[in-house]
Amino acid sequence: FFSHSQFVAIRMPAMSLTMMNFVSQRTSLMSLPNPSHHCRGTYCVSSGLGLGLQRGASARAARAHCVRCCSSSSSSADRSLPRRSMLTSAPLLMSSLGMLGVSKKASAEPSFPAGKLEVSTDELVSIIRADLAERQYLVNGNVSSNVYLDDCYFTDARDDFGPGLKKWQRGTSLLFVANKSFAELTGDVVFDPKTRTIEITKWRQQDYFRLPGTPHSPVFTGSVTLTLHPTFNLIARHDEKWDMDPDTITKQITF
Repeated sequence: FFSHSQFVAIRMPAMSLTMMNFVSQRTSLMSLPNPSHHCRGTYCVSSGLGLGLQRGASARAARAHCVRCCSSSSSSADRSLPRRSMLTSAPLLMSSLGMLGVSKKASAEPSFPAGKLEVSTDELVSIIRADLAERQYLVNGNVSSNVYLDDCYFTDARDDFGPGLKKWQRGTSLLFVANKSFAELTGDVVFDPKTRTIEITKWRQQDYFRLPGTPHSPVFTGSVTLTLHPTFNLIARHDEKWDMDPDTITKQITF
């Protein structure tokens, strides 16, 4: 069984005894003599906390914990009793440890990403409105990057760009001629607290491409759904929808 220090430690709320420590003591559970009446019995761990008796324990406590006594010989079946007792006590031991405060560590709360701006949803709506109405970000990639996650996921009606804010910004700036293309906010910018999304309800756009001859698309319209992080007011997904079929737009590109 356990030493006196182990016996005290197991009663403490901050106890850190593991199941492996408990199982490693099994050999000592096999044959402790009873000092009060010289029995060759073995003591149980029926309390579930391994409250074993050491040599010199009181006779009354010895009688309370004795499994078998006054036997001059033991069969293999008898010798298996302490092991069975130990194994059946194991679940109770772990349950008791939980009641004493020994439990799994709660998963750490996610920390706010470094370099990002902590804002309210109203402030975020204002930033998104300015990004489109003032900076025309859809044709130049000039978004307020401090309110986007670095791995924000981007799609439009034609392509799935995948995660990566900087990748999307660079691709957009390289694709369009910014001083000829335009993107106008013609609708509203609305936050939905139930879905934690911000909707740019309507925009109007025309693209001039960085290609020989500077071909351009027709003027077309669409909307954007911005999905926020579950905890932080940061944009985790940017989905662009077009009111015109992508193939129709492509067919109407003019050189």
